[in-house]
Amino acid sequence: MRIGIDIDGCINDQHDFILNYGSKYISDNKLPYYIKNNDTNDSQEIFGWPEETAHDFWDKYRQKLVQENIRPFCIEVINKLCEEGNEIYIITSRYNGDLWWDKDNRDNVEDITIKELKKLNINYTDIIFTQDKLEAIQKYKIDIMLEDEEQKINKISKYIPVFIMDNDYNKSIHAKNTLRCYGWYDFYNKFHNFK
Repeated sequence: MRIGIDIDGCINDQHDFILNYGSKYISDNKLPYYIKNNDTNDSQEIFGWPEETAHDFWDKYRQKLVQENIRPFCIEVINKLCEEGNEIYIITSRYNGDLWWDKDNRDNVEDITIKELKKLNINYTDIIFTQDKLEAIQKYKIDIMLEDEEQKINKISKYIPVFIMDNDYNKSIHAKNTLRCYGWYDFYNKFHNFK
């Protein structure tokens, strides 16, 4: 099967990262602390930050998200799926020129992402950088998608089955043609039952 896998929120735990590193950022910068909305994956909305503060946070910590916070068993499961003959397509909304990356790395987002995946020893067939995941899914004839973002899940699930990587911010999603996963081995087992 051709399996599409998102990075932020699926390979890594972006929500957990924002809560932990955001709390540190607040402490280091002596900002007022409160979590305004935990049902989102957006640092501005979680902490009620203005855009300038959120940009400063991501400028400071973006590389940590790329290098750390990989979900348990992610690499092991992806590599197992490859060994079993499945094709793995990493489909991400990251892109060169992304203003949420620091100025020094903004034009190298794709190269940085590829290098980090290589360091993690994740096997995959191809990586696709796109703002329109559905278009990529159709072009590459993806059979199923592992995704965490509500809008993308709702759009993609109209065409192929979507496995939802469980997060606090996506618990209200109950779209047809979806199956919720609570971790990588849960995804692995549900994928085999589905298949």
